[in-house]
Amino acid sequence: MAAVTGSRLPPYALLRLRALQGREDEVSAAIERFGGQGMTATRALWATAVLNNGLARYAQAVSAARPAVSEAALNHWVFV
Repeated sequence: MAAVTGSRLPPYALLRLRALQGREDEVSAAIERFGGQGMTATRALWATAVLNNGLARYAQAVSAARPAVSEAALNHWVFV
């Protein structure tokens, strides 16, 4: 859909799906490709937290989740 519409937004829904599926290589590649600041960084942190939680890496999951749910991040959050 992004290709058809010409959207330059990173595929956030796909990032979330891959994190939920535990597809570490794909999540890491997408985060590296889109990185960024603001909402993109927050979504990358969320995906990292979910991925690590699913892979039983709880300390890394918490480390990523804390900044992803900070007040500043939540003020900019838009669910996709």
